[in-house]
Amino acid sequence: MYVLVTLGVSMLLFLALDKLTGRLQKVLLAFGRTSLFTYVLHIYLAHSVALLIGVLGGLSASYYFDFLARFAGAPTGQGYELPVVYATWLAVLLMLYPLSSWFARVKRERRDWWLSYL
Repeated sequence: MYVLVTLGVSMLLFLALDKLTGRLQKVLLAFGRTSLFTYVLHIYLAHSVALLIGVLGGLSASYYFDFLARFAGAPTGQGYELPVVYATWLAVLLMLYPLSSWFARVKRERRDWWLSYL
């Protein structure tokens, strides 16, 4: 049942997005045409932003580099409310868009064999 609901919603979403025009279509196409590039880039960007926010929030930078410390959980009092998390997510997307758009343009203009993998 879960798979059927997920596929049904996906099909309806694809129908709606197929008729999309304008700026939103351009943004979604930039991300869609460079999916692996954007995915790899977002990992480094999101972790860098998390490190910056954590250090500015008073968390030690070593916390982000000590893998075993992560099992103990975040120190008491650390973390942000959901609106801050969503704002950070949106900021990361806004930072990724120019890079994804640039790489989509590179892929469109060049025909190097390795570009098809990114």
